[in-house]
Amino acid sequence: MTSCGDNPDRARDSGFPYLLLAALAAMTVGFAVRKIWDVDYWWQLKTGQWIARHGMIHQELFTWSRAGTPRQESGWLYCLGLYKLESLIGPSGLVIVKAMVVAATLAIMLSIARFRTRPILVGLFAGVTIIASSQRFALRPETLSYLLFALMLLIVARARCANTRWVVALPIIQLFWVNVHSYFPLGLGIVALWALDELARQEKGNRSRWRTALITLATTSAACLANPYGLRFLLIPVDQLAYMIGQSRSTSLILVVASVASLSAIFVFWRMPALRRSRAGLVSLVSLIVIVIVLLTLRASEAITLVRSLWTPPDHVVITELMPPLAIRGSFAAIDAYRIILVVTLIVGMAAFRKLDAYWAVLTGSMLLVSVFSVKHIELFALVAIPFVALHAPYPRWFLTRFDRSWTRMIGVSTVCGVCLFMTRQLVTDRHWIHQGDSNQFGIGIAQQVFPTVAAEYLDTLGSQAEPIFNTYGLGAYLLYRDHRVFIDPRGAAGIVDLYVKMLGEKSVWMRVVRRRDIRCCVIDTTEFRFIRALQATGDWRITHADPVAVVLLRRDTLTEIPRLTNEPEWLAEIEQVLGSADTKPGPLSRITNPYPFLSAAGVARILGFKDAAADLTAQARLAYPALFRSQSSRTEE
Repeated sequence: MTSCGDNPDRARDSGFPYLLLAALAAMTVGFAVRKIWDVDYWWQLKTGQWIARHGMIHQELFTWSRAGTPRQESGWLYCLGLYKLESLIGPSGLVIVKAMVVAATLAIMLSIARFRTRPILVGLFAGVTIIASSQRFALRPETLSYLLFALMLLIVARARCANTRWVVALPIIQLFWVNVHSYFPLGLGIVALWALDELARQEKGNRSRWRTALITLATTSAACLANPYGLRFLLIPVDQLAYMIGQSRSTSLILVVASVASLSAIFVFWRMPALRRSRAGLVSLVSLIVIVIVLLTLRASEAITLVRSLWTPPDHVVITELMPPLAIRGSFAAIDAYRIILVVTLIVGMAAFRKLDAYWAVLTGSMLLVSVFSVKHIELFALVAIPFVALHAPYPRWFLTRFDRSWTRMIGVSTVCGVCLFMTRQLVTDRHWIHQGDSNQFGIGIAQQVFPTVAAEYLDTLGSQAEPIFNTYGLGAYLLYRDHRVFIDPRGAAGIVDLYVKMLGEKSVWMRVVRRRDIRCCVIDTTEFRFIRALQATGDWRITHADPVAVVLLRRDTLTEIPRLTNEPEWLAEIEQVLGSADTKPGPLSRITNPYPFLSAAGVARILGFKDAAADLTAQARLAYPALFRSQSSRTEE
């Protein structure tokens, strides 16, 4: 079974697919058109600025804890392009460009899935995949990687149907991809799987296509070497994998090699009927699988830890995007949608087991395996699941006969469109993000209430007296963009992350690093209430600035006179000026004032001992969106 040719069961009325496409497009825009809220934006912009002015980066420049250590920036071309483009069109223009990239990626995958042949099935499933992928629709190099991933899949899908004129673009795309983002091995994997597919089908007289695939694989592999760091650069994805799964580089390499060998063996065995029938082929396959198992069990304890991490969050992970999706507790729309596409894909695969297209089966299985280890890889699985389900889902003739009636088709299309339009309304009015406990906002430009702009301005007034600075993980990118040397930023290199986690949790480690590094200032995210209170309890630190995003604490011997936050009415007035006034009576299509910044400020007020201010800010949060407190009262009161 392949995706070549049109399906004879195409819906007769060609107008319905366009209605579904419009609804899907509206929901995609609702998810993609968000103000810039991702913290990585700032260090990527700063990196691009440095490269434009000084050339390639080879050592750490922005964090004092790793100053002078070697640095290879896997997304140097993306950072440079981001800086140049931001200078031309500004942050608002960047959001629009990002939304166009997201829409183009989805359009390509729908094209591969031949959306018009099964519009209801593909449209409904694509809608679920959009929700599952929504958290990755950020202004990050991953978003560009998804587009390149989809482009290579499209070209290979056409090549498998004897249309090989576009395969010359594959090495060019790989050349660009290798300098944009560390996901570039995926491109090499797509081409290698295609070459393996053509090799397995040589008996059908397609030797010329196999030679084309082999040449393309060779040139695509050579393109990976065209980077400013040489062969060392190719180890970056392995190091990132090692950090994500909490293993060593050598163990990660064994895991990659074993996985590739297993998938290749299964693929060849499945694609070659003669080999599948022969005992020699079966023995060879079993022998190879045994060798793989032996390799994987060389370090049994690490293998057990790796499997357990799929359901239990690893201790070394400090940000949610590196957690396995099945280990995330609570109900989140993206995780719930991921579970749905996971179950549907597995059911469809089992139902069509005897007719599976080996290429799409191996590709989808690989991306499924990648996705279970990290939330940030959900979109890779979601993208390939669309054509896999469209190609293999059973569509019985009796169903088509009954569904061919105009009124039943209208009900199906109306249901899908209604769900998409409802989600679009939830997104445009920010209701969806608020219910997810998120600070995302629909619109263009910068989400000002997410970043420590006020705290950075306060640090500017202190100058070098407050250095060196210890900061929490999410604040580092914006602070380094404002030319403050920080302790850690969201790049999160191994080693410094481990030290960071210990400093937050172990008092002895904290005190040792403070003495050795002479830390004088702490900039702490307002969500770290326990750590702020712990610093206060030592008696060595005093809060000198507090806003809804960050709290600044200075060591008592830093300045001769440390200002105190004792004027409650004045502090509350400053906070209300930052937050603005809440819309207490929003209409059904009006944007909701996000209550979370008010709740964060209320928490800070409690730490400062400003009970009246805390009560006032909590009341404003309740007035902003009472429905949140009725549905999630226990969660929001914490």
